[in-house]
Amino acid sequence: MRLFFAPPENISKDKVILRGSDVSHIRNVLRMKCGQSLYVVDGSGSRFKVEIESMDRSGIKGRILLKEAFATESPLKIFLGQSLLRGNKFDTILRKSVELGVNEVAPIFAERSVVKISDPNSLKKVERWNKISWEASKQSGRSQIPKVKPIFNSIEEFSRACEDFDLKIVFWEEEETVRLRDIELKNTPRSVAVVTGPEGGLTGAEIKVAREAGFGT
Repeated sequence: MRLFFAPPENISKDKVILRGSDVSHIRNVLRMKCGQSLYVVDGSGSRFKVEIESMDRSGIKGRILLKEAFATESPLKIFLGQSLLRGNKFDTILRKSVELGVNEVAPIFAERSVVKISDPNSLKKVERWNKISWEASKQSGRSQIPKVKPIFNSIEEFSRACEDFDLKIVFWEEEETVRLRDIELKNTPRSVAVVTGPEGGLTGAEIKVAREAGFGT
């Protein structure tokens, strides 16, 4: 049974509307017809068995036959703070991290980030990154869509957003004594925040800020 995503606003009590690239795929690639069924997930933990009632280029309308809980998420909440990178590197890391189970991603302007984005363009960037997250979630069969947050202006700002996380890790190429396997946990963490630097790495000042906020390297 095929699986597709629809935002909650396109799902009512007994109807579902599919729009976007899925419409062309269903009509022209899968060649599905009215009366056939498919599965739709809302990105919030629910899955719907839907019978196609009508379709055209603008959208597909279906009738909900069954609603059920759809949980494929890990109980560990992962928040990734990724410094901005040149070219499409951030896009690739975002896509792979979503496929691996990250729950939320924060782009960060680190001190050594070469990428410069004006305010109007940053909104477009975040919108496009959320679309990538949506597509990666669909490809990997996730039940929830990880959100890409607005760009953080510094490691310090990101650190403040991670105050309540059980475990905090910052990857730093100059760390020589602590490895992941050396981390001792008193209790199994329910949430972890991870921050990584740009191509030139994080500065000593940024590492100091992160450590003062409870991050370990």
